[in-house]
Amino acid sequence: MSVESFLYLLDSSDVISGDFDFTFVPVGTLMDMDFENKKFVDCKIIGGDFASGIFFNCSFDNVLLNKVSLVGVNFNNCHFIDCKLSNVECDFNIKNSKIDSFIITKEVA
Repeated sequence: MSVESFLYLLDSSDVISGDFDFTFVPVGTLMDMDFENKKFVDCKIIGGDFASGIFFNCSFDNVLLNKVSLVGVNFNNCHFIDCKLSNVECDFNIKNSKIDSFIITKEVA
């Protein structure tokens, strides 16, 4: 799905699911965003720069983030049920969160 579809889901739903490819999205489109009370379920995100974003009270269940930039991202009060980061720029913080399954790898997903 497109970045427009993703942004629409963020505005209209608490549950975000689907396959999103942000490989060719202009830099800055997804930066500095706040995600609050969102459930990412059965979600695959490829590409995209989420730099300086905040995820607050979000959950991640069967989620793959591949080739995504998470530089300066803060995850606060989140629940990582089943989350995999592959080939991700990792300079993020996790605070007051629950982790069931959280994998960081450089393998091709």
